[in-house]
Parts: sequence; C-alpha cells; structure tokens
Amino acid sequence: MSALLGLRAFLFAPLPCENYSTRAPASGEIELPGVLTWAPSRVGVAGGGVARWNRRMSGGRGSRVLYVIVCAGAPASGVGELIGAAMGEGWDVCVIATPAAVAFLDVAAIEAQTGWPVFSEYRRPGEAKRQPPADAVVVAPATYNTINKWAAGIVDNYALGSLAEATGLGLPVAVLTSVSDALAANRVFGRSLNELRDAGVRIRRGAEGEAFPWALALEALRG
Repeated sequence: MSALLGLRAFLFAPLPCENYSTRAPASGEIELPGVLTWAPSRVGVAGGGVARWNRRMSGGRGSRVLYVIVCAGAPASGVGELIGAAMGEGWDVCVIATPAAVAFLDVAAIEAQTGWPVFSEYRRPGEAKRQPPADAVVVAPATYNTINKWAAGIVDNYALGSLAEATGLGLPVAVLTSVSDALAANRVFGRSLNELRDAGVRIRRGAEGEAFPWALALEALRG
C-alpha cells in the first residue's frame, strides 16, 4: 500500500515548470486530474515570449502590451531605439510590420530584443491567436500610404487590420509620421490626418532628412 501511495504522489506531483497553474484548462491545454493545468510552448513564440504568452493568453495581466506597427519608411531600420525606450518604460512590445516594411527590418534582432515574433501576415484559418491583446499602439514610422488607407477604412494587410481594431476599441494610439513635404502637402493627406485625430489618434510629425525623433512617439502616447 505504501508503495502505491508513493507512486501516486510521484505521478501527480506538480511539474517543475513555469507554465502551470490550478485554474481550469483552456482549449489546447493538458489537465492532470486535480493537480494542474499545463500549457505547452506555442510554436513561433520566441525566447522569453513563451512565459509572457502563457500568462497573458490565459487571462493573467502581466506588463502592459504595446503594439509597435512599422511601415516601409526610411527610418524603419532604427525601430530598435523605440522598442528599447518602450521596454524601459515597462511595456511588453510586440512588433507588427506592413508587408513592404519587412525588408527594412532586422527581424531576428527585433525578435531577440522583444521576445516576440514579428508578424506581417494574417493568421491562417483555424490558427490560434499569436499575440496578446494590445493596451496601446504606436505607429512609427507611419507612411503616406498607411495613413491614407487607415483613415479610409481600408484593411488589406495585417497591420491595417490591427489599426482598424485599435481605433474601433478606443485604445490609445500614437502616430509618428515619415512623409516628405511634397506628399504631406496633398489635401488627401490632410483630410486623413484630420479623420484620425477625430478618432482620438495622437499624431506627431517626424522631421524629414534628420535623425528620426522616436521619443516623440512615446511622448504622444503619454498624452
């Protein structure tokens, strides 16, 4: 009898794993009767993002989540500066790139810095959610094309879909533009900026031909 009790205690002892809790199991998780629920590591979640994923996607509230949406502007390659500053303020940063912006980025470096994959495409049908929900959004550098499409309600890529959802939900959204003087002078661009401001978006302009003022994005987010 003592041997059986010892075997039972061994089989049902909590595993030495950071991903367990006593809550009810969610879809895709494994339950050991009366002891724990364990969420296997999600494929595609980089580095330290696994622990954050399990905490946030299971309903736990860890650090605040900031989506940084990067467009195909010349300053895009320097987005690591913005990421570092945001993380220094306590944000858990997830980067979303427009399809054209991917070529501007060192994706591996960004994923190592944030602990999250860089996404630029929609999920496939039936694929589980890949990111925690955002608490706020920064768009930087924000280009002429993305701003006009966003203001017009066009959702033809994952980044624009994320922006449409963020404004619809009333999340804090800050924009730091990277648009030439010639393009900025177009009436359609002015209308788009006014449309986004009316939706509560906080907009700052990055100086053309100078060091990109990444800090303005977080200043705008703080209000």
